Amino acid sequence: MNYDARFKEDSKWGYRVGFAFGYSKANYFFAAGTSTRVYSIPLEVNYLLGKGKNRLEMGLGVNTGYYNDHIAVAEHFKFEAEQWRIAYKNISENNISSFAYLNIGYRYTHKRGFQFRIGITPACMITNNRYCGREALLGLYISFGKAF
Repeated sequence: MNYDARFKEDSKWGYRVGFAFGYSKANYFFAAGTSTRVYSIPLEVNYLLGKGKNRLEMGLGVNTGYYNDHIAVAEHFKFEAEQWRIAYKNISENNISSFAYLNIGYRYTHKRGFQFRIGITPACMITNNRYCGREALLGLYISFGKAF
């Protein structure tokens, strides 16, 4: 959920602040039992280019999140003379991480208030206090909302 507003009425410059929740669970063989919950706060400054109901939006922001990770780790140990076994150990970690991002997209705002947004979000890690397979990523976004 996000709140997006202009700094002044009819200004092209604005800001966005929000609260987000995410959940993911791995279902492939090597990561069975791995899941992540995240609660985050995105903060962004944005600029709207164009006039009327069709605009190009560009934003720069930071997203800080509280991550609750549940990880299944495989450990190898010697069982008998020449036999090795694998045991899985479940680890739970709580961490705070941040990433910086850009938003580049299309924003449609109908005069009755319906708003639609679609675009791309390149991002890179600022603080990585947890296991993350990527330092940079490219995401897509789509948004429906009410302008007032």
